Amino acid sequence: MLTEIDFLTSPETRLSSEIRSEIKKIKRILLDVKDVFLNARAQALECEWQDGLAKLSKLLYDAEDLLDELKCEILARQVNKLNCVKYFLKIKLTRRSLDEMADTIKSIYEKNKQRRVYSREMEINHTFMGSFEVFG
Repeated sequence: MLTEIDFLTSPETRLSSEIRSEIKKIKRILLDVKDVFLNARAQALECEWQDGLAKLSKLLYDAEDLLDELKCEILARQVNKLNCVKYFLKIKLTRRSLDEMADTIKSIYEKNKQRRVYSREMEINHTFMGSFEVFG
């Protein structure tokens, strides 16, 4: 997805600066949430995490589909002024949804990071009892 974003934000695509700007914002959101997402996958996930990550995954698939569609039209040189406006609005809405969900995921991560309890294996206890204290 990041390579598609790089392609779509290049000047050769002849997209308006507004569209390229929105696509660059999507890239920043992806890079910001990437570390949180990887940490969440590595940990035992709570229900709240699972719901947030599922919603984020759906939004990412939607964004990827939208960018794929735009890329195909660019490659076919079928992007006209009307399509540019349509894509700008779609991309902006997608970016806002991603931004909101990324903020939600980050806040869940921070909240869980603060209250995380680390489970340790039972530590060896060197408590000795005298033979007179042992029964049996």
